[in-house]
Amino acid sequence: MLRQLPSDQARHVIVAFARTPVETDARARRLYAFGNPSQRTWRRWVSLLRRRLWLVTFCCLPGCSDAPRHASDARAARFTYELERERPVAADFGSIAAAAVTPSGRLVVADALSAQILLFAEDGTELDRAGGAGSGPGEFASLADLAVGAADTVFALDIQHQRITAYALQGDSFALAYARSVPVSGPISGYAYRIMASPISGLILGYKTVSTRTRGKGSVILRLVDRSAIVVQDSILVVPADEVLFSDLFGPAIAPMPYGRSTLLRLGPGGGIYYGWTGATGIEVYTPRGARETTIAIPAPAPARITREMIEVLLRSVSGPTREIIEDAYERNLLPTKLPVFRDFVVASDGRVWIDLFTPADTLISLSPSVYYRSGPSERGRSWLILDPQQPRAAVTALVPSGARLFAVSSTHAYGIERDTLGVEALMRYRTLRHPRLASTPPDSSSS
Repeated sequence: MLRQLPSDQARHVIVAFARTPVETDARARRLYAFGNPSQRTWRRWVSLLRRRLWLVTFCCLPGCSDAPRHASDARAARFTYELERERPVAADFGSIAAAAVTPSGRLVVADALSAQILLFAEDGTELDRAGGAGSGPGEFASLADLAVGAADTVFALDIQHQRITAYALQGDSFALAYARSVPVSGPISGYAYRIMASPISGLILGYKTVSTRTRGKGSVILRLVDRSAIVVQDSILVVPADEVLFSDLFGPAIAPMPYGRSTLLRLGPGGGIYYGWTGATGIEVYTPRGARETTIAIPAPAPARITREMIEVLLRSVSGPTREIIEDAYERNLLPTKLPVFRDFVVASDGRVWIDLFTPADTLISLSPSVYYRSGPSERGRSWLILDPQQPRAAVTALVPSGARLFAVSSTHAYGIERDTLGVEALMRYRTLRHPRLASTPPDSSSS
């Protein structure tokens, strides 16, 4: 039998049946008992078969030599994809408000602290920067978001001035194209806080209405505008705004809701709008005109309960009125009792959705200037779920470094933002590794 097996499998069999002299004598006595009619019993037959059958089955089955023998093989058996840190593109940002990849593969980053937009080559070399604090053309008072459109055009949004600033990339430098106020006419109230590039008209602006105790929850309204900031379509989509905490402890005040649900909006290939409410078990997909296409169901476990220890960790990171407001809300049972379903999601270049699910080990440690969670202990990272809108049941997983906030994923590379223990943010480039044995859905062949 050994001559008919591959050498690697035969080695398994030889090792499995190697015995010491004592074991050999015991085996001889057992074989004598089976050959002696007076000693042959069903119990002895069953005993021998139960001790040997599992070993023979394990060693002689085809493909058993492919079982994981190392830690890297064990990861491959669990995850279909893995993001491996390749290099930091840039570091020492004050506060990254947004980042994007241009069609030519360069990186554009909006740094809210310095009020500047930075341009990087694919290898991480800084090429140019534009903007700065101020109120003049090309300057920003509160740089909140950016988007990259066709022909490498960069659009930046200043929420304080309610102004869109457009830059054209000429070679390796920015060239100011225009600075225009966001549209405010029409039935839409609120302020523009989100900007996305649309292949139909040029831009999609997200307006957020302010939540008040009398009016209740606010809302987010998407409006389609052209590159000249002229309205093309009002109110293509209306979704809830982030949950907030109302308090009268120090007079009427609004604070971020700890572990609150929030609205996440992303654009996919072809300009499709992906909307996710972090407390829901599905991501809705709309056309660029706002027509609903489908809902991607998220196979997530039941959310874990929020414990007193989680709130205490958060209270240690805040001070002043915010701390007292959170303590008062917790004692009055005004805070959420369960965690949201997911933390973030990103739409890859092939249209699949990468989702960062909440786990009981995720702890909220910061509410300002942005919400930040500390992941649970892990050697390698955390598991992200990958869903295909065309094959909703073909879910796979990816191993992503802990703390990474992804903003672009392709078949070869991914980009994300990481923050160290001191709060310093860095832009990171990752290599997308695919374990072909379990990758049931092949990625696209395009790259960022």
